[in-house]
Amino acid sequence: MKIIPSCQRGNALLAGLIIASILGATLASYLVLVSNQNASITRAQSWNLAVPVAEAGIDEALAHLNYNTNRNSSGWAPSSPFDYLKTNAFSDGSSNYYVVGISNLAAPVIVARGFVPAINSAGFISRTLRVTTKKNGVYQMAMLAKGSIDLNGNKVMTDSYDSTDPNYSNNGKYPTGQKAKTRDNGDIGTNAGLVDVLELGNANIFGKAATGPGGSLDVGANGLVGSSQFQTNATYREAHQDPAHSNVEAGYFTDDMNVDIQDVHLPPDWPSTVASMPVGGTVDGVTYDYVLYGGYYQLTSFSGKLLVLGNATLLVTSSFSMSGQDILEVTNNASLKLYVAAPSATMAGQGMVNGTGSPTNLFYYGLPSNTSIDFTGNGTFTGVIYAPSAALSLKGGGNSAEDFCGASVTKTAKMNGNFNFHYDESLGRINTGGIHRVISWNEVANPASASL
Repeated sequence: MKIIPSCQRGNALLAGLIIASILGATLASYLVLVSNQNASITRAQSWNLAVPVAEAGIDEALAHLNYNTNRNSSGWAPSSPFDYLKTNAFSDGSSNYYVVGISNLAAPVIVARGFVPAINSAGFISRTLRVTTKKNGVYQMAMLAKGSIDLNGNKVMTDSYDSTDPNYSNNGKYPTGQKAKTRDNGDIGTNAGLVDVLELGNANIFGKAATGPGGSLDVGANGLVGSSQFQTNATYREAHQDPAHSNVEAGYFTDDMNVDIQDVHLPPDWPSTVASMPVGGTVDGVTYDYVLYGGYYQLTSFSGKLLVLGNATLLVTSSFSMSGQDILEVTNNASLKLYVAAPSATMAGQGMVNGTGSPTNLFYYGLPSNTSIDFTGNGTFTGVIYAPSAALSLKGGGNSAEDFCGASVTKTAKMNGNFNFHYDESLGRINTGGIHRVISWNEVANPASASL
């Protein structure tokens, strides 16, 4: 029988203890690592979740702006530095909640902070979002269409001015010959998402161009889309060219256009049984077929000479045709809302003369049955065309730098010949029932107070 010395047995036991200690330490370190990793993952999940919680606050603020006329309702109340503030907890038992504030109601800014419980520790993890909004009305650009826009005339140009700002108008009118008073917000856009839905040819668009999702534009060799500096400075133009679109300034073409263009309806209070038949008269030695002094009027067909002396509304039901010496004139301090149900409208000859110089005093509303509008000859137009079912055709031009001053919203638009289209930026401030949409989104540092 072989006897193992006690010293050898001690060494083996010691070795076993060392190995067991190493294994235990390794296992403990692994468990700590797993625990820390789990805590890190859990914290990261909470960190990521704080953003959609804050976004829920943004969504509620937008809904409040767009659908509640009473701002001080539904839990919203003034709280400095915000115009209105609200705290809202989730009802799913998660303890998640957000605090959201709305400020500067003319062009609302929304700040929302989302709170999510910090796992395995007291308190909350929070992140803060800030968005700016814009009310996307239908008169936000010079020319808006549901479908295609074709500007393949000989010389077509769009730019802008502001009839309410003396720095960018001439007594409220387009500042012809005063380049320093013109601006480069003559934007054009379509909701359509078709290839080459914007055929700009050799037009000079002093402003931006936009299509619906997936849409594209075609610019001719001599056409340009961009700011005044891009249009006039070759060195700047070369440095700021959109790499994906020749002759387009970087950032001046987008394919995210989506404007709600509603059909035209007669005013709810339209007095169909008492609308007057306009009659003629002589004013300042000129004989007119129709003189409108104010109120509601209705005609089956229109041609000839019409004078507007007051704030009038006229419905033309079956035929609208102007040619030769025909004229529709709005005098100073008067206005006209013209509703056209006729299938087609033709404006030639002396055309529509807006003596006020302000586009807001002459509105052309094309009802759904009005599917065609033709401007021909060398007359000028100062006003607004809103005819979502109509194909707009602008032909001729060239004899005046003020061919069209105002804005148009139609089904399609096409220009032939020489045409200058000047957008009145004051129209963009008209409340047409559009809704506030997010135009910028970014994360900002958390405020010092948890109450935002």
